[in-house]
Amino acid sequence: MNNYLVRRLTILFLSTLFLTTLPLTAQALTKKALDKRHTINKDGVIYKTASGINFVNGGVGEEEGADISRSAKHFSLQLLLTAGESGGWIPDASVLIIDENGMAIFTKKKAGPRLYIDLPAGKYQIIGQHLNVKQSTIITLIGDKPQRVILNWKDETGDDETNH
Repeated sequence: MNNYLVRRLTILFLSTLFLTTLPLTAQALTKKALDKRHTINKDGVIYKTASGINFVNGGVGEEEGADISRSAKHFSLQLLLTAGESGGWIPDASVLIIDENGMAIFTKKKAGPRLYIDLPAGKYQIIGQHLNVKQSTIITLIGDKPQRVILNWKDETGDDETNH
């Protein structure tokens, strides 16, 4: 990747990082707190960005993790954010998704450990950042087949005690 593209993506990432979704958790929501950016199906709460992209985020606790896992079938991208060799959950990474035209289509601060997003078929770049360390991967979503992507950061603290 050339330096111009890296700079452009970094600027884009930082400028859009704060613009889209509210960092609400599924545990904190009740039916009364829901508005047009949230819907409930039989599997729980599904969020919607201002641009209409459905997603769920969270899954730290056992119950919340089970709720989010049940909703996985509704989402074309299943992103897991982990740390270290043990794969401990990361509940507070930043995620940016860029489409094949270079447009930022999804951003989420405080993402994870499970972030499921319903994107149309296409090619996307996923950029994650945790503790000032960025990771990037390119994926192609095909049809209705969900794709699981794991972003794993080396555990800088040496503490791999986080479980999932």
